[in-house]
Amino acid sequence: MGHNLFNVSRLYALLLIVVASILGWVALVLLTDDPSTGIRVDAAQWWGLAFTIGISAAVWAQKCLTIKTH
Repeated sequence: MGHNLFNVSRLYALLLIVVASILGWVALVLLTDDPSTGIRVDAAQWWGLAFTIGISAAVWAQKCLTIKTH
């Protein structure tokens, strides 16, 4: 066996997935906010960001445990 499930490449993938998730969240905040009041993030949107990051990390971990390294 001897393969590291969480090697450097996979940690880079985690970083990219989290960054992409945050950018997607920012895009949704910009789409849903009223332009006349400026960008305001409410509590529900902050919870959405937390769930987004958590789900991204969970999917990444699931893929690391499923996909075999060479």
